[in-house]
Amino acid sequence: MRLQRLLTFLLTFAHLPLLAQPVGSGQASLRFFGNGINDIDRVKIPLLNPLPNGASLPLNVGNNFTIEFWMRANASQNNGIVYNTFDGDGWITGNVIVDRDIINSPDNGDYGIAMGRPAPSSPIRVVAFGCATSSLGRTIIGSTNVADGNWHHVAVTKSGGTIRIFVDGNLDASGAGAPSGSVSYNNARALSGRTPNPPAFPTNTWDNEPYIVLAAEKHDYDQYVNNSPPQYLSYNGFLDELRISNIVRYSASFTPPSAPFALDANTVALYHFDEGTGTTLTDAAGSSNGVINVGGTPSGPVWSSESPFGANAAAATVTRSVNNSTTSANFNDVGQITGVTIDFAGASGSGTVRVQRFANAPLNPTGVAGNVSQYRWIITSLGSFSFTSATLRFAIADIPNNGVVNPSTVTIYRRPTPDNGSFASLSMLPPLGGELRATTSAFSEFAFGSGDNPLPVELSGFVGESVAEGVRLSWSTISERNNAGFLLLRREATSSDDFQTVASYQTNNALRGRGTTNQPSSYAFLDAGVESGKRYAYRLRSQDYDGSIYDYSNEVVVEVRNAPTKRYDYRLFQNYPNPFNPTTTIVFTMRDAGKATLVVCDLLGKEVFRTVIDAKAGENRYRFDATGLSSGAYFYSLRAGAFSQTRKMLLMK
Repeated sequence: MRLQRLLTFLLTFAHLPLLAQPVGSGQASLRFFGNGINDIDRVKIPLLNPLPNGASLPLNVGNNFTIEFWMRANASQNNGIVYNTFDGDGWITGNVIVDRDIINSPDNGDYGIAMGRPAPSSPIRVVAFGCATSSLGRTIIGSTNVADGNWHHVAVTKSGGTIRIFVDGNLDASGAGAPSGSVSYNNARALSGRTPNPPAFPTNTWDNEPYIVLAAEKHDYDQYVNNSPPQYLSYNGFLDELRISNIVRYSASFTPPSAPFALDANTVALYHFDEGTGTTLTDAAGSSNGVINVGGTPSGPVWSSESPFGANAAAATVTRSVNNSTTSANFNDVGQITGVTIDFAGASGSGTVRVQRFANAPLNPTGVAGNVSQYRWIITSLGSFSFTSATLRFAIADIPNNGVVNPSTVTIYRRPTPDNGSFASLSMLPPLGGELRATTSAFSEFAFGSGDNPLPVELSGFVGESVAEGVRLSWSTISERNNAGFLLLRREATSSDDFQTVASYQTNNALRGRGTTNQPSSYAFLDAGVESGKRYAYRLRSQDYDGSIYDYSNEVVVEVRNAPTKRYDYRLFQNYPNPFNPTTTIVFTMRDAGKATLVVCDLLGKEVFRTVIDAKAGENRYRFDATGLSSGAYFYSLRAGAFSQTRKMLLMK
């Protein structure tokens, strides 16, 4: 179409082993480095099945639609320029975030999202969004700076010929003149056939046309025309939570989401970016998984522990203005305690310095000797401010549940790129006034290491009692180390059945652990899924942030005397955990004992598993093992007599 112009500290070093929340256990993101040429440092999501001219997949939207995601970037790493014209491809000269463009006509149309400077000398970076068909098109640009190192929610919508940009829930730009009809990819069109092929490619890069490409201009057109310097730049920063919808979700300012997106009837593609490993970006909607093409220097994209949500969101963020007369700055505000003070030597220029404290451990802490802190810090500087050296001062008392017993054994480490590469130790100064101190010549990601031996988690009590509502269980700990949370296991005391999980910290906030702490903690849980007259045995299991599991020998047996008789009907419940790898528990209830058939099918309806279960009246649990299956969405069905119910589950390897 366009003719190409276009990352306690829970540093309990007397208590802490290794990582806190691991990437892939709940929240993560992808970090791109702006090296998106040669078909690398990008994600490619197919629009058709099969390629190149199969049927359109649901995410091939084109009429009224919404695309939204979370992003975090810095201005210095994204230098493209976007401009507001009636050219539908005016976005392409920015740093490309989403590219669903094609090269030649005829076509249904295309669209794209980028960020860049609204003017050549502008210090800010804004979002640009454009749609086009043939000679008709429109690009609009926002006015909100999205390259300030903070997470921003970005949404773009197409409603007929009107397109809009929303940043952090606020309407940032709106314009008419976009194509009123569809701009979806035409599955019947032939791929562009330009020659010669771009250099160093084994295949024609126009083959990328039936894809949505993230963080790069999909065709590497700069190589085709030998542009130097390049005109079509790649995105350098983080992406998380991408959702594509076949409706216009927003037409006026709204409250940005405060949790990961959930599937609904109008979600045609949803990427949580929580895999944390591998080269597949899984579509939670089951439409089209993305392929992650890694390469470049540094090699990207990489999985990052940073996220706008959950444990991987910043626990505290403080920004200070600095200039050539700044000698010291404290980065604590009310409700925002980073525990950091920085003394500067040789300061010059002006700008801002931002300190973020994260309540999780660094990802892949290569280079850190001994135990690794469960907190980390990312410090960034914006503007023209520079310094000869800086002394970092970490106030131990300001770091929640820090557990530091001997400050002199602690070493502060830094690595140039958050989440990526090796840490190197800094020059340490003796602890003074309750502060850990070290000097650095540059900012980035910081963490602590220590050779002190960790202490075990101590469980001080576990009791249960029968109450009117069921069985109430309570327990307490003397100390915890790296504890993500508890799972409660149960079986009938007179049965030889294995213990089954009836509650987990992953779905019940009351069971979430305290991380690492030497302070006593108490927990309680009400098990309402019991029957009067039966005796139940309970056990506890804890899980570390690094995935390690510990089963406690303490066993509590409770006879249920006054709980109401529970009546069951036929029902199939959502599997747990979900997503899973490679096993998950499928729970179902039966009104009467009898045979139940469990069937698992892939998205095309092909049966991949079948078993017949001798089910009892009441609650039944089946552990499904998907070791031999590929990642993706599956449907599982339970059939018992005239009863039949189907649910969807997601296998992520």
